[in-house]
Amino acid sequence: MTRTINYSLVVLTALALLAFAGVAYADDSATSNDDTRPYVHTEEEREAQKAEAEARREETKDALEQKREEAKNALEQKREEAKDAMEERREEAKDAAELFRENTKSRIEERRDALQAAGIENATERISINMKRFLSIIETGVGRIEGITARIESRMAILETEGVDTSLAASHLVEAKASLATLSLKLADIRTTIDGITPETARETFASIRSLMQEAKDLLHEAAQSVREAVEALKDAVKEDGDDSDSTSDSE
Repeated sequence: MTRTINYSLVVLTALALLAFAGVAYADDSATSNDDTRPYVHTEEEREAQKAEAEARREETKDALEQKREEAKNALEQKREEAKDAMEERREEAKDAAELFRENTKSRIEERRDALQAAGIENATERISINMKRFLSIIETGVGRIEGITARIESRMAILETEGVDTSLAASHLVEAKASLATLSLKLADIRTTIDGITPETARETFASIRSLMQEAKDLLHEAAQSVREAVEALKDAVKEDGDDSDSTSDSE
């Protein structure tokens, strides 16, 4: 009997333990099932998250916009700096080119002036030589005319002793001598002018000398013409005297 009671107590205790364990397991299972279900946010939480996300997007957008603007400004600054540098180089190149042109122009003008001065000096020397040669030719012509005049005068003196009328020939010789006298003065003026030629006054001096030279040539021609006329007049006078002599002889 006692043994039966003890056995029953053991069984009951075991059953009680099993029952308690089942309850505990059920509680644990319930608790475990509740933890695995998804969490459902409230409307306020969703709005807060949405506002936070929108704020982050705006912040990111602002940061990107700022970086884009900074990059744009940096690029624009570099472009302006490059433009300024290019403009500065262009101005420097322009100034250098202008300076080169001015220096080149100055050198060309200096060389032209030097060549012109040398040319004028050489031309002055050449023209002076040519004019002196011209003077020599004219003076030679004057000498010849004077020599012819002297021979004519000598012939006239002989003819006058023979009764030949030489007055017309003598008048032509007077004209020739007058032309030669004026020519001598003109040649003296030309020689003086030639001796005073300078590169600075060459142009005006040459014009003046050319005029004097033309006058000298005209005077020489006039003197030569007067001598020719004197010779012709003397020939006519001799012929006329011969005719008169023949007439006288025939009358006798």
